[in-house]
Amino acid sequence: MTNRKILFSLIILALVVGGYFLLKRNTQSTLSGDETEFAIKDTKRIDKIFLRSRFQNTSAILTKNAQGIWMINNRYEADGAKVDILLNAVKNMRVKSPVSKDYWDIVVKNLATKGVKVELYSGDNKIKTYYIGGPTPDQMGTFAWIEDAQKPYIVHIEGFQGYLSPRFFVNEKDWRSKIIFAYEPSDIEWVKAEWPEDEKQSFIINNKDNNPILESAISQSAKLNENKVRSYLNYFDKLAYEGIPIDMRANDIDSVYNKTKPFFILTLKPKGKPEQILQIHYKGLKKNSKMQLDREGVQMPYDIDSYYAFFNNNSKELLMVQDFVFGKVMKKASDFIID
Repeated sequence: MTNRKILFSLIILALVVGGYFLLKRNTQSTLSGDETEFAIKDTKRIDKIFLRSRFQNTSAILTKNAQGIWMINNRYEADGAKVDILLNAVKNMRVKSPVSKDYWDIVVKNLATKGVKVELYSGDNKIKTYYIGGPTPDQMGTFAWIEDAQKPYIVHIEGFQGYLSPRFFVNEKDWRSKIIFAYEPSDIEWVKAEWPEDEKQSFIINNKDNNPILESAISQSAKLNENKVRSYLNYFDKLAYEGIPIDMRANDIDSVYNKTKPFFILTLKPKGKPEQILQIHYKGLKKNSKMQLDREGVQMPYDIDSYYAFFNNNSKELLMVQDFVFGKVMKKASDFIID
């Protein structure tokens, strides 16, 4: 090998080695230590999550109780699936790239004013605090900043196509679980179904010793379908309301509660727990109601696909329930009679 070739090879080697160490130094200076450690691998130790939006001027606190159930603002059971989605982000978010130095101040200011502050706790110990902002222009990353860090970053979850902002929200209603009843038959002491406009169709199913017995005015002189009686208790495994109407003012809700009568009242007594009562009211027809006319072409008097409801005598909160979901428990005593 000629001296010229040897010299050329040494120059190439020096450039490669120098470039490697320069790249490593720049990477370490840009992505350094705790500033990039957004993820918490062991999310099971997290039992409280504080979310605060200065922009929306509201906050939310998620806490895990002694039974391992997540609660929102210590008032309602939280939607477990949504909590799991948030914790998945907490566990798997990684730095995708640093924010360009020219935009540090702008991004940090935006995160502090419009982002969501996230505080993660294990008992009384705060594990981590950071801010989650909006998406990058390509919608494939999320601006984020660990509190007191020198610079912000763009984070993502490897393999996930999208941004993480929607997982960190602060509205209590959005965090709430919509499940009203979630019981196995063995958890139920008794169930009472009342039809105020047709009392003879009301009934009680007593489930003492897991042996359901139907009691009603018409069942005493008729033969019961015992399979239907037992099957009825299986319908309470997961019954959820549809939503809370946003177009109803407090006066409107008060009118529904005090000036209209429920056409169906369902009371469930879980074993070892207080009674739970669901009052269901008819809802007037709206433009988006599916059934406007009956089979004879006559205008329907009310919506038959969804109803208004009040749970546990809470007269201030109006729920919407679907017939598709609750129709299976809105049975009459005659439905259990063998023809």
